[in-house]
Amino acid sequence: GPPPPPPASLVEQAIKAVLPAYLTAGKTQTEYLPSGPQAGVVKFRATVVAAEELYVRPSPSGYGGSMSLAELLGSRTVKPTAQLRQEMPQEMFSFRSPYRAEAERLLRECDKTPQYVALKATMGAGAETTIYGKVSAERMLDKWTLDAPAFETNVQQFGQPRSAWGPQALVPGSQQAQSVADEYLRNRAALEKQLSGLVAKYKEGLQAEEKAKDQAKKLEEEAIQKRYAALLAATKPGMKYSLTARDEPIILQFTKQENDGAVLEAEMCHAKEPNKKKTYLGGIVRDTKTEFPIFLKPVASSGVLRDRKRAFVTVYEQPHNNTYHFTVDENGQLITNNPRWLAGLKRME
Repeated sequence: GPPPPPPASLVEQAIKAVLPAYLTAGKTQTEYLPSGPQAGVVKFRATVVAAEELYVRPSPSGYGGSMSLAELLGSRTVKPTAQLRQEMPQEMFSFRSPYRAEAERLLRECDKTPQYVALKATMGAGAETTIYGKVSAERMLDKWTLDAPAFETNVQQFGQPRSAWGPQALVPGSQQAQSVADEYLRNRAALEKQLSGLVAKYKEGLQAEEKAKDQAKKLEEEAIQKRYAALLAATKPGMKYSLTARDEPIILQFTKQENDGAVLEAEMCHAKEPNKKKTYLGGIVRDTKTEFPIFLKPVASSGVLRDRKRAFVTVYEQPHNNTYHFTVDENGQLITNNPRWLAGLKRME
């Protein structure tokens, strides 16, 4: 008759020899299919037992493989980096802002998330599963020799022990994952605190800058008021000034000041001919950028000297549309923008 099949215990030993250490073969059922008088193939169904808890890395179609931040934190949340940036004063990120580099660095740190592989438990310690396969067998006299068994499915699908995945792998919801999440949240809170401090520093600097601007504006306004008061004082009715025009003595006297200096009237005469006066009308320009804000224009109907040899006539006909311009120096002294025509301008006591 045909030779007896290989013992099931021999097949079981062959299966055990190729299984990883964390899997052990249990009860095995076999079916022998002879291919010749001394050889054949043994099909088997074996019970496999996990020696310890086993895990797999889920495929991208499942959990995505790499653990997401939401998966790590569970019910806890953090603000997205984009929201943190949006809530900060956008002027901090301008090209010339001294806070830009540090703000960008802190936001980059906030954007970093723990890089861990998510694991999924497949079998608990002592859990059983079934594996199918076949093994070639050859008999020489009364001794069977078996090749390495071939399994229908890769034993890797059953998972691997936790130690096989290294330190960058976590099981969502485990104590280790909780500890990693706690540390991440502590670091994130510290970074957000630094961002808040940077924003506070920026706002303090902004307040100091605004205060300095307000102070400068106040001083500027005070200086303008002081200058305007000096302009009014220099042009009030009765103020007299002596000057010379081509070495001829001239007297300038203000006779009217109305509407806070908007309207001025003055008279000019030769010191030796005080009755021959030329009338001038003008005012004070309130524009602070005007260098010589006092202006006087001759009144055409007022007296005109006909003697062209006299310097006073030349004064009447000086350039720039016959308009004189004045201001005051730091001592309140009236000065002109045309000292060539009006030389030696000096207040008369």
